Amino acid sequence: MDNFVKKYLSTEVKNQHYVPQFILKNFCVDKKLQLFALNKNDGNSFPTHIRNIASENGFYNFDYKDERLSIEYPLAQLEDVISKIIYKIIAEESLASTTDNDKQILSFFLSVQKIRGNSTRETLKEMNQLLMKHLMDMGADPSKVEGFQNLEEDDVKKISIEMVLDADRFAPYFYDKTWLLYRTEESLPFIISDTPITLQNSNDFGFFGNLGLNVPGIEIYFPLRPTLTLAIVCNSLEGSFRDAQKKYDFITNYDPKLLEDFNLDSNHCERFVKAMDFGVPFDISVESLLNVNALQVIQSSMFIYSIIDDFSFVKEMIAQEPRYKSHLKIVVG
Repeated sequence: MDNFVKKYLSTEVKNQHYVPQFILKNFCVDKKLQLFALNKNDGNSFPTHIRNIASENGFYNFDYKDERLSIEYPLAQLEDVISKIIYKIIAEESLASTTDNDKQILSFFLSVQKIRGNSTRETLKEMNQLLMKHLMDMGADPSKVEGFQNLEEDDVKKISIEMVLDADRFAPYFYDKTWLLYRTEESLPFIISDTPITLQNSNDFGFFGNLGLNVPGIEIYFPLRPTLTLAIVCNSLEGSFRDAQKKYDFITNYDPKLLEDFNLDSNHCERFVKAMDFGVPFDISVESLLNVNALQVIQSSMFIYSIIDDFSFVKEMIAQEPRYKSHLKIVVG
């Protein structure tokens, strides 16, 4: 048996999670490990145990030669290491004691988490179907096009698992950015979903899109618990806040009366810079909270999870934009 087979021997675990239970546990109502879930497609919400959500039987199992293998076990080992780092961040409500080694391991975990879920497989299927349609629209027979393959479910599964195994190449895109914690009040909690790592970018790059991990201006969010979200943002955003703070300090020393003309929110900039420099949490506004939660709704595959049974905000979003009822489709043109 070669080394590959030895490393990925089949696991006895049948129900395999693509959102770690140690994260879902943080959003539970009590020690019974229950939270509230909403199915975006039908609008129904219900209480459920974390073992029953963000998972699928044999999700990470695959065949290699004559062996049934799985990446469930190495993923579980990674989660065991990462959970200790994240629990420390949550307990301290700070990134101050997060070491460089912690950050490197977290970056690897985040790159794996971004790829490992059902949303990646849905995207692969959509891209395959779009390419097939494009070939047919050009009058070509897809079955005769060299290099093209009409992907079946098993093909999509194998490709997505290969992507997870190659996820370390994306880790620098997390590590090299600015890290800080966003904090909210318990009465206005963060939600989480079956696709917990979300991306946002206020820059518009037209046809090329703006949601790549290494695209200028990118913002990445990962909820850790109802009151804390890890925010990883492009260094250009850090620079803009530091520049604004310098401008404020200069004007304050020169002529404070001019501050109104420049419309500078000194408190906002000062708190943001402090969060970057010292790892303390940045207390976000209600508007920012709704924005971060909205990303979970838009970019989730099907389910939203919360510590409270109130999904009115989610339902309102879907009522206004029915396309949010399921996995957000790829738009071409």
